Amino acid sequence: MNYDVLIITNGTAVQVEDRLKDINNQTGNDIPDNASLTYLDSFPALIDYLSMHFGTQRQFDGKVVFMFFEGIEFIQQFLNDVIDYYNTCTMGPPLTPESYFYNTYTCGRQPSYSEGRDPPSPTYISPYSKKSSSHRQLWLDSTTCFTMLSNCYYYFDKSISKDFDNSECPFNTVCIFANDILKKMNFMVGRIRCLFIDDENLTGGKIYPLQHLMINFPRIEKLELKSYQEFMFKDMVC
Repeated sequence: MNYDVLIITNGTAVQVEDRLKDINNQTGNDIPDNASLTYLDSFPALIDYLSMHFGTQRQFDGKVVFMFFEGIEFIQQFLNDVIDYYNTCTMGPPLTPESYFYNTYTCGRQPSYSEGRDPPSPTYISPYSKKSSSHRQLWLDSTTCFTMLSNCYYYFDKSISKDFDNSECPFNTVCIFANDILKKMNFMVGRIRCLFIDDENLTGGKIYPLQHLMINFPRIEKLELKSYQEFMFKDMVC
């Protein structure tokens, strides 16, 4: 599995290959030259691929590289897709009349009531309520949801700045994008092997946003910038 690499990106093959060279130069060839690369163009495509090829394993031990290019539209759609997938995994199947009766009458047991009186109105238990948390976990465990990616890499290209006025994109803004993506994917990510940011056209300070990322996500093993400044967790002054 070490040489299975999935690339989820909106970039072209040429863009991806060039950026992988940059990543390898700074990470000690983390993505081997002889790796088997599979290109996928969206988060749903990733889930479909994993379900088709690795669904029974419930875990993918190969490397998964998320690469973001050309503005923020792909980032926004990616976040929406991750949220939809999480909701699908945790909300359970759509309610049918039978399942509604089962859930609302105390897990299938109809409450007792005095003879001659109408039964009390059922109380709907929200899938987000504390009482139903165990039900949500059971649903997550019993579905074919692919819940764990063991080795993840994230790359943010300088071209995402094209959606900003005068192409001036604050470095902090890219870190906010990264923070949102890592937070939304937290339920299905194991190791965060590397977060790579092409900071060539990005403005503003860098130390504080990077510290913020490392505090929020201590599982990030390495932060790399295109400017060849390496930020390792053990070297950060938090």
